[in-house]
This record gives sequence, C-alpha cells and structure tokens, in this order.
Amino acid sequence: MTFGSDSLFADKANTTPGEFQQQIDLYTPPYLFRESRPKLTDTAPRTVKLGGKATYRTAQALAIAKMRLIRPGSFTHVTNVEQRSIALDFTRTEDGGGVTVTLPKDSSVVPPGWYMLHAVDDRGTPSKAVWVRVPAPKKK
Repeated sequence: MTFGSDSLFADKANTTPGEFQQQIDLYTPPYLFRESRPKLTDTAPRTVKLGGKATYRTAQALAIAKMRLIRPGSFTHVTNVEQRSIALDFTRTEDGGGVTVTLPKDSSVVPPGWYMLHAVDDRGTPSKAVWVRVPAPKKK
C-alpha cells in the first residue's frame, strides 16, 4: 500500500505551499491469483547461523528455482535502510521432498536479525514467508 505525497511545496523554489495528495493505492501481485504457490514447512530450525544450513520440507521441491532471504523493512522519511533481498545457495533433498539452504558467511551481506525466507518456483511465484533468525557471530 502506498499513500500520500511530498506535500511541503508546490514549486521548485519551495515558496508555494503544497497540497497533500489524499489517495491510497493498493497493489495486488498477479501471483496471488494463480492456482498454487510453493509452500515451505516451518518445522526447520528458526535460527540459522551465518554459513549454516537448514532444510525445509516442500511438496514443490522440483519446481523451486530460487530461495531468498528478505529483510523486513524499516522505513523513515521514504528511505528504507534495512531492506535487502539475499539469494541463497540451495540443494534439493535426496528424497525430492525438500530443499536445504546455505546462508552466506559474511555478516555484511546478512546482518544479524530476523528475515523472511521464501521459495520461488519456476513461474516466479513466491511462497509465504518462514521466519528465520540469524544470530550475531560470536566474538573471538
């Protein structure tokens, strides 16, 4: 959902007061109207260390094309300094009923905190999120 506008000034010289745009736009992604979406079980560990692995069961393992960590947003003044989408290496389990993800080792790529884990199928349809916590690396 988006709403509002930059209502401070109506001119480039910033001398004429602006008018706040009173409109709300709702976006519904087309994938919500598809017959099915990938589904990850959230029975895997909720905490995965940097460089660590975790396995998630899914009936759509063969169709999974990407696994991604999405950092939840932290907005202020139209800036979102926390948002990131991180592609994960993954393999399918031997039985074909799941995927195993491997997190990057670098904390500058994956800062500690909570992330939404999504599986994306070969049609570009994402799963609902499974929440994963990445702890801070232990100091040596």
